Amino acid sequence: DKRIRDMARRIRARKQVIAQEARVNNVNRATLTIKQKALSSSATSGDFVDHLKNLGLNATDAQSTAERITRKRVRSESRHPDVELAKRSGSLAARATTVIRDRSQMGVTTAHQLASANKKKAIALRDMYAQGKAGEADRKILTKKPRHLFTGKRSNGTNDRR
Repeated sequence: DKRIRDMARRIRARKQVIAQEARVNNVNRATLTIKQKALSSSATSGDFVDHLKNLGLNATDAQSTAERITRKRVRSESRHPDVELAKRSGSLAARATTVIRDRSQMGVTTAHQLASANKKKAIALRDMYAQGKAGEADRKILTKKPRHLFTGKRSNGTNDRR
């Protein structure tokens, strides 16, 4: 018990010394702001995987994720663009023919379920549609009246009602 307390006291003292050294080192230090792109370009996914391996961790998942996320390298100027387009035409055509699914039918298995869902939707929207009709405020003013009678804050019969 006494040994543990003594060890904890020494650890706390050492932490204080480290914090003080850091404060002294950071005072008036000239710093350069580095853009995020520059930071990311200097550190590679390989460095990250090596770091994980040094820590004794399994880095296969991290490596596959990093390879998936990292940007593809820009096509070099030496390659001919027509050759590159011919190579990619298959993938472009495949993407163009993908089926666009109706999202209103996702999660619905049978025609009976779909009919029931449509009926419930119509009932839910009925009140909103009824509210959407033109009311008194939406109608046009047919008889134009002189504006000078209705301007000003008071004195058009409101004095005795305030």
